[in-house]
Amino acid sequence: MADFYIFAIHLKNHSIKMTSPIPDQPFVLSLSPRVPKIAITLLLLLFKVGSYAQTNAEITLQGTLLNQKDSIPIPYATVLEVNSGTFAYTDQSGGFTLNGLQSTSVRLQFSCLGFQTRDILFEITSQNHQFFLKEATFNLDDVVVVGKELKAGSSTMIGKKAIEHTQAVSLNDLFQLLPGHLAVDPNFLSPQQLTLRQGSALSAADKANALGTQIVSDGIPQSNNADLQTDVNILNSSPGSDPLFPSVAGKGTDLREWSTDNIESVEVIRGIPSAKYGDLTSGLVLVNSRIGAFDPELVLRMNPQLVQFAFNLGKQLNQKNSINIGADWLESNDDLRNSTSSYQRFNGQVAWQRMGDLLKIRQIGNVSYGYDKYEGESTTQALSLSEYSSRNWRFRWNSKISLSKPGKVLKAASIQTGVNFATQKSYYQDLITRDLYPISVALTDTTMVGQYGRSEYLNQTTIDGKPLNIYNRIEGTWSFKGLLGGASPFYCRVGIPI
Repeated sequence: MADFYIFAIHLKNHSIKMTSPIPDQPFVLSLSPRVPKIAITLLLLLFKVGSYAQTNAEITLQGTLLNQKDSIPIPYATVLEVNSGTFAYTDQSGGFTLNGLQSTSVRLQFSCLGFQTRDILFEITSQNHQFFLKEATFNLDDVVVVGKELKAGSSTMIGKKAIEHTQAVSLNDLFQLLPGHLAVDPNFLSPQQLTLRQGSALSAADKANALGTQIVSDGIPQSNNADLQTDVNILNSSPGSDPLFPSVAGKGTDLREWSTDNIESVEVIRGIPSAKYGDLTSGLVLVNSRIGAFDPELVLRMNPQLVQFAFNLGKQLNQKNSINIGADWLESNDDLRNSTSSYQRFNGQVAWQRMGDLLKIRQIGNVSYGYDKYEGESTTQALSLSEYSSRNWRFRWNSKISLSKPGKVLKAASIQTGVNFATQKSYYQDLITRDLYPISVALTDTTMVGQYGRSEYLNQTTIDGKPLNIYNRIEGTWSFKGLLGGASPFYCRVGIPI
């Protein structure tokens, strides 16, 4: 029902009077017979302005937002009136209130994480309206995250997609994808090694890695047989025991040194592979580097135990030549509460490849740095003087030159050379304190008042090593037609490792 007010207008002894009507009756307008027309016009204008002010009162919308699937309230959703910009958030029960709306016809937009955004035109007729949202469904492409079995189960191939999906930080992380392999937490404060077809808990298993599981990088076996940081008789240690500083001398390759960002694929052979790969008894790991053109990649990984930065770039120089550049830096601390132990790693690699019709050349240079450090806490004098470290610089160069179909007899030939040189410096320091014991000054058997004393000394051990490993292999394939009395060729393959 409209509200009218009593008012009067006086124009030169003429009057106009309008009173509020009886309910459900039209209003009564009294006019003097001689009222000018201007007075009537003014009256109608005032009536129109008053009616407009009454119809533009602020409107409030109250409602509840529910899940269309099960009618459960949706909290913390955003409700926006698009035309005016008025918005509100739903509470724990899905309720919301929009104040200050200027019209009953509104355009509402509902949005919430995990639900499809809804935009509707709505007419406000009452309060406590109910609105519904549909859950959002995300369809992702399948990703293979396990190794692919090859050769009747004796070989497993780990491709680039699986490497990226596992977010591997070192080569050791990739082996978690092997069927039946024991999964362990990543730990960079101790050397990482791979054991195939043998239990890693056995005391001799680690030392068997030198002649057990072989790591072959781009065709070059990685050997540390020349390392000297092994069987070091540090004082207060039993003969033949391992040094306290991290060392894999005589035990195979430390997998912490290998960054996975510049690796294209890894093949693990659990059976007995070809003899061309050198000294091994329990398995083989073939690591293939990324060579070719690809977009620049910048990687940052952070978790409570480590921080890693990596950059890789592959560029095609022309139709036959390509170059790759990669760098990686990592720092690890296994326990944030204990800053006494840490590990640092740096890897840099440059690769060049030329793919010709007859001649193929590949050159890969890699430099790596690893630094283990332990410093004792200063709670006691003995602990404050306890310290050990291991600092390793390693340079690897890999060269391969291949010829295809050079002649009628020699069908293919290749020569591959690898050089691995490292500088290793390990240091151990500890304060050796003997227990109190009696000191006798008697020269003959007797009974006397004894004196007690103790002795201590600072044990410092330093080991410098410069191991050098050189590997060379020449391969060729010959064809001898008619050797077996037929027209089909007979192929002979010869490999000479040096």
